[in-house]
Formats: sequence, structure tokens, C-alpha cells
Amino acid sequence: MPLTHVLATKLTEVRKNKTCPRLRPDGKTQVTVEYRNEGGAMVPVRVHTILISTLHDETVTNEQIAQDLKEHVIKPGAHGGGAFLGKDSTKVDRSGAYIVRQAAKSVVASGLARRCIVQVSYAIGVLEPLSVFVETYKTGKIPDKDILVIIKENFDFRPGMIAINLDLKRGRNLRYLKTVAYGHFGRDDPDFT
Repeated sequence: MPLTHVLATKLTEVRKNKTCPRLRPDGKTQVTVEYRNEGGAMVPVRVHTILISTLHDETVTNEQIAQDLKEHVIKPGAHGGGAFLGKDSTKVDRSGAYIVRQAAKSVVASGLARRCIVQVSYAIGVLEPLSVFVETYKTGKIPDKDILVIIKENFDFRPGMIAINLDLKRGRNLRYLKTVAYGHFGRDDPDFT
């Protein structure tokens, strides 16, 4: 589970259960992690920065809110962008991110590489993507160009097909409602698999 998701979930929990009664809805979390490169695989070394931004009652100081967040959100929860919001399954900036993540995770899960990123670019009104790119950071068991061929054989990056193949319209797009809180990735909710 991504650390940002865990922190955002905890932030909501302490607001709703009144552990931190001066918090208000609308918070954001960001975690910056320092990595080291071990043979092309990026291994986390430490958490560099945790940033939590949240609305709060105007009578409390930022220093007091910071102390409350450290005590009730970060300490117990440290074991784990709005650009997608408002976009349905036909918008490739959202559905495209989902399909390239699935492709990259499939490369790693199949043992073809220890680390992988897949990038795709589109132009409005063009049926096929302009480009599909793969990078395994020298962790691939076969060359990246061969992994790219496998990806293209197994994933359809056409915008209309992404929604169909990932079943993004199931539940009349109601599944998207859950992504409004706690993020799009790293979830293990039954309706996200």
C-alpha cells in the first residue's frame, strides 16, 4: 500500500473519530522517499519528507496542527493529484495511466524485470497511441525492445479499448467515485482488482 494512501486514510480516520476534532475535510498527503540503485532496481533507503496539508479550524495554530498530525497520523500510520479527478474512462490521461501501470506491473510479476515503467502518448482524435515506451532500468531478463513487443502483443492501448479491457465502466463508472478519496493506485479493494 503506498505510504500516501495509508496517511490519507489515517487523516480521515482521526478527523471522523474526533481524535483530531479541529481537522476539516480536504487533505492531501505526499511522501518523498530516498532510493538507492542496486543493479538497476531502486531500493528504498529512507523516507525523506512527509507532507500533510489539511484544512483545519481557524482557531488552532499551524504548529498545533503539525504536532497533532505527527502524533496521531504519522507515528501510527507510517507503515504505509487531482489531474485524474473529474475524468471518466474515455479520457486517456486517466485510463492510460491505469493501463500502463497494469502493463508495467505485469512485466515485473512475470519475472521479465525487477523494475519497469511503461509510457504511452496520445493525440486527440488519433485512434492509436503515438508511442509506447518501456524502460526496465537494466533489470530486464531480455532487452527492453523485446519486452515492448510482448507488451504490445498483450495490451491494447487504444483509448476505447482500455475502458473495455480494464472493465472501467462496470457499475456505471461508480467505481471511480472511490478514487476521489485515498488515490488511484496501490489499492486492494475487491472492486479495484
